[in-house]
Amino acid sequence: MFVCPSMRFHRMDGNVYRSRIGFFIAHLRQKQSSCIAHVASEMRGFFASLRMTTSTGNTVLNLLWAFRDAANMDWRYPWGILTPEEAMPYETLLYSVEHHVATITLNRPKVLNALNAQVFDELEDIFTDMDRNSAVRAILITGSGEKAFAAGADINELARTNGRTGEQMALRGQAVFSLIEDSGKPVIALINGFALGGGCELALACTMRLAASTAKLGQPEIKLGILPGYGGTQRLPRLIGTSRALRLLLTGDMISADEAYRIGLVDEVHPAEHLLARGHALATQIAEAAPLAIAGTLEAVRRGSHIHLHEGLRVEAEIFGQLCDTEDKAEGTAAFLAKRTPHWRGR
Repeated sequence: MFVCPSMRFHRMDGNVYRSRIGFFIAHLRQKQSSCIAHVASEMRGFFASLRMTTSTGNTVLNLLWAFRDAANMDWRYPWGILTPEEAMPYETLLYSVEHHVATITLNRPKVLNALNAQVFDELEDIFTDMDRNSAVRAILITGSGEKAFAAGADINELARTNGRTGEQMALRGQAVFSLIEDSGKPVIALINGFALGGGCELALACTMRLAASTAKLGQPEIKLGILPGYGGTQRLPRLIGTSRALRLLLTGDMISADEAYRIGLVDEVHPAEHLLARGHALATQIAEAAPLAIAGTLEAVRRGSHIHLHEGLRVEAEIFGQLCDTEDKAEGTAAFLAKRTPHWRGR
């Protein structure tokens, strides 16, 4: 991928911009690997010259993915793997993509990856981009360092709230976590340490939760005179049952990874040194499936979990019919009959 060395936006003549983009599209349509390598090299210099802001760079990334699809190309990242150093710069997150799996790392280790307003802004930005990026099919999220996944909300910000700003803070966090929960791609939380308060609520918003054996989870907000504001009072009972959820919510107790597994709060527990590898293996396995089928399954389960069974069955049939009209369905059945590996295109 390309690197944007500056956070400033350099105004560029529109005709030059359109000319360069036209050059890229024309070459992509040739579907020649040697040509793609040349285009990738051209892209690096072109986008570096723009001196983009983060949001501008991500917008252009999305344009490139759209160009790739429009060119009917069969390529992922022609220039290899997107590493954290090459991704668009974030101040509180690290981000990389490899083999259709994105990894997001909360990167505030000095404050145990506490969630402040900037973290929420950057999470919203990155998840919005990944939902549009067809090269990403599964997402991992974890914390930097060995101590914490995320130790909760930033207490300094919380201490300054009043009734009005407190409600706004809760609504903001809920909106970002709902964006994660409603993603058309599975999001796997790798809980590598403390997941307390907002950190536990972030894990609850994910599709699955894998924990290190050393992890500690809990909702201690009651000890601060408040309650969970980012969805904890709603998602936790739905996941582990009302009685067990209220025990955690009303005591504020921390529980071990093994206890979290016993009550269904996490799906797997692994030694800390194996957690990331296990997460990548699971995400890669999921990413090998048809992307539209993945999104459809997530949507069917999500919509069905809040309605009557008979209505949920209707949702399932609706999405099943939509998938039967896709190229991926035709490819999947043809590959099965021919005893070959399917090649998904996401359409």
